[in-house]
Amino acid sequence: MNHLIRYFFLIVVFGLSACKKEENNNVTPEKDIEKFFSETGAPVQQFSFSSAANINQTTAAGNTFMISAGSFTKTDGSAISGNIDIKLRECVSKRDIILSNLTTQSGNKFLTTGGIFYLAAYQNNVALSLSNGKTINYFLNSSFGNGQMLHRYYSSSLPLENKSNDVSWTADADTQMINLLTSSSQAHYAYVMKNTGWQNAAEPVFSNSNRKKITIDTGTDYETSNTAVFVSVDGSNTICKAKSVTLGVWEVENFPLNLHATVVALAKVNDNYFFSKSSVLVSTDVSVPLVMNSITLSALKTELEQLP
Repeated sequence: MNHLIRYFFLIVVFGLSACKKEENNNVTPEKDIEKFFSETGAPVQQFSFSSAANINQTTAAGNTFMISAGSFTKTDGSAISGNIDIKLRECVSKRDIILSNLTTQSGNKFLTTGGIFYLAAYQNNVALSLSNGKTINYFLNSSFGNGQMLHRYYSSSLPLENKSNDVSWTADADTQMINLLTSSSQAHYAYVMKNTGWQNAAEPVFSNSNRKKITIDTGTDYETSNTAVFVSVDGSNTICKAKSVTLGVWEVENFPLNLHATVVALAKVNDNYFFSKSSVLVSTDVSVPLVMNSITLSALKTELEQLP
């Protein structure tokens, strides 16, 4: 009898072990490039407030957001009480945008941005909704936008930490320009948020240009699991991301004619970083061969800070 009990016990143990292995096999391993964006993207800032309090908070980048009391509900519309957490990310440089796996495109439209940011409310790590009729006032430091007139764009489906999704910004239905407010110390864009999540203060550019294609070759060792390729328009806060068309080959289609641009490829292979860049003038369809070189993460960030 004892032998039967032991035999039954072993069957149960092996069965549970097999189930756990099967469950683990269904977990998609994180790609090297996803790990790269996780560790290099604009940091998540978190602020805690009472849900019944008026909020006036300055951020790490010198922006300010103002939220009136009672501005959030649960996603089913029911009321909340107690404390809430505001989670925020700010991209106010080309480096921030690229390292956060973002672009400034809206479909085939190229945008120039005055700043990209994420703001949303959570309670116990569960996302909340903005109450009907409520808005959030976000005052965006204009130093990156250089004072040009901008509109509101948003991406409601993009997650807080975007490691793998392609980005396409949606124009807000309200086409009114964002006001530029000037004080004695600093000018700010008065960005009125009508929904939470990712926001982009931007304006379409190069809309009347003829379009060409950029083809980039990184070599077959550098592909979608470990590499990302971006194109930055020189002298404009405009970033687009190349799409992989075959192993080690990437393309940007419909690129505006007669623009100077910098092609940037970055990779993480195991725990090593690789980087390459090349300046191009897009006067016709162009092919850009890149040689990926080993680099430290600090030096890679410096290269992106120096993009024209």
